[in-house]
Amino acid sequence: MNDWNPAVHLSKHVEDVAPAAPALGKKTEQWKNRVRQIAPALKHPGYKWLWISSFLSNIGTWMQSLALGWLVFQLTHSSFWLGATAFAFSVPGLLLTLAGGVVADHFSRRSILMVTQFAMMVSAFTLATLVFFKIINLHEIVALTALSGIAAAFNMPAYQSLIPNLVTRTELTNAVMLNSAQFHTARILGPALGGIAIAFVGAEGNFFLNGISFLAPILALALIRNVAAPVQQEGRFWLRLQGGFSYLVEHRQLLSLLLLIAVGSFLALPYMAFLPYFAREVLHSNERGLGALMACSGAGALLGAITVSCLNMAKGRGRFLFEAGLAFFGLVILFCFSRSFILSGVLLAGAGYASVLMGATANAVVQNIVAERVRGRVISIYFTVATGLPPLGGLLVGWLSWVFPAAYVIAAMAGAALVGSAVIFANSSALRTLE
Repeated sequence: MNDWNPAVHLSKHVEDVAPAAPALGKKTEQWKNRVRQIAPALKHPGYKWLWISSFLSNIGTWMQSLALGWLVFQLTHSSFWLGATAFAFSVPGLLLTLAGGVVADHFSRRSILMVTQFAMMVSAFTLATLVFFKIINLHEIVALTALSGIAAAFNMPAYQSLIPNLVTRTELTNAVMLNSAQFHTARILGPALGGIAIAFVGAEGNFFLNGISFLAPILALALIRNVAAPVQQEGRFWLRLQGGFSYLVEHRQLLSLLLLIAVGSFLALPYMAFLPYFAREVLHSNERGLGALMACSGAGALLGAITVSCLNMAKGRGRFLFEAGLAFFGLVILFCFSRSFILSGVLLAGAGYASVLMGATANAVVQNIVAERVRGRVISIYFTVATGLPPLGGLLVGWLSWVFPAAYVIAAMAGAALVGSAVIFANSSALRTLE
């Protein structure tokens, strides 16, 4: 007779499994503690929601960036217009980001971000509509790109200046590095998803998805309360703006750092705007190949952001910035002469890694050194240099590409950046002693 009892068997099974539950709970708690150690800034709800929403929005922005470059190159088959379109987006940053810094120091940063996010959303939806109905032309692309650039010029100083208001000072460096990590993770996912989206739903699908992505930061900002920029009375606009430059002149380390970033931004970073040219004309690939190249660059950049956040450097940040810059410039030069798709991807990953080691460290140094009363203005000067100069360099590449191959022009400019950085570092004791 079978004496098997289901109830007894079940109770034994429960006894066997039960000890595993505390172990699982212990592992979960260990994982949570590890996350708290790596990302302590995320314990603040305001920063956490802004970080997540910015990540989603940045994915959409990179999807649009890839689709826009591909669309322009399809319409014109011209590397000049690739540079011109990038210039149209970024020239407002060159001209207006300084004004954005003044605004960020004297008005509600949260309100500024709400307005700028809405403006960029409208621009993306308009692009999607015009492309869908096949009534788009180059002039409309440039105009809508410029509109997004104007909004971004006021968005960036407000966003960067808001971060210290959402975390404690001891967590500020971690917040800056986490922000860099999400941005560069989006650089991986955005182009990869963008390349797939172009193949299935066209460029208009990318523009539409980007428009939807702006709803995330708008909602997050609506949830953030009790954050207001200090209202300062410092006279007229030009006097307020002058205060930011005066602060830089008084702090030689910041000024030297800014010069180093300026050289790399103008002479080396423009290579990113010409990836459609490299994908199609040099490596003979398609839109998916372009997405893969941009994803390689983003993967290297993400690894760079993770590396910087784990380094916890206490000394030698000036020398570290210089050496990372040399590596970046050298990798860009090698990329320009590569004719292998796989090798080009590896070199782009290395360039992305080195550029973020340089850029994220510089950003963290600025955020930690600058005084709160001029934070918006100094950050606006920094981002004018970091994001406003590459389009000027891209315009120079596009102009010279009428005479010389664009790949050779970019390689020559990166070589000039390498030499220029060495000269600056050799002649700046403030930069060499930057801790």
